[in-house]
Parts: sequence; structure tokens; C-alpha cells
Amino acid sequence: ERAVTNFVLFRVRRDREAFLDAIEARGVMMVPYAGGSIRAVTHHGVDADDVDRVVAVVADALRATT
Repeated sequence: ERAVTNFVLFRVRRDREAFLDAIEARGVMMVPYAGGSIRAVTHHGVDADDVDRVVAVVADALRATT
């Protein structure tokens, strides 16, 4: 059976706090998680367009941080 979840854990190869600050400045909130990870969570009402926007924000923030 396949598990379904509304969150993603990932790591970035740069300063995690700088990355989180960069996405927050662009209107996206994620939180630090154990082991150097970042936790991203979707909620009711989040649609494919919202996810596409977050992907674009994350890409932009990755380009802007080290």
C-alpha cells in the first residue's frame, strides 16, 4: 500500500536559514526540521498553481543564496 502525505522533507546545500529567509521574503513559509532538513507542508485549498509558484520561488531562492 502506498502512503500519502502532505509534506516533503529536503535539504539544501547552502545556509539553511538564509534559504528559509529568502523564500519567506518571497511569500513562502517552510520550517527547519531535524537533521538539517527543511519541512514543506501543503494544506487544504493548495492547488497545482500554488505548487508551481512555490517551485519557482524555491528555484529563485536557491539562485540567490549560497
